[in-house]
Amino acid sequence: MKGICVYSYSEEFKDSYEMQILRRAADFKYMYDKYIEEVLEKY
Repeated sequence: MKGICVYSYSEEFKDSYEMQILRRAADFKYMYDKYIEEVLEKY
């Protein structure tokens, strides 16, 4: 992940939060790629 952590409640909480965000991004990437594929087929 990019960026600088300015404040964190605990290292465990920070790690857990980062994993949640990465999971969401991975789930969304498939849908995003499919959307781009469909849009490009039109052109």
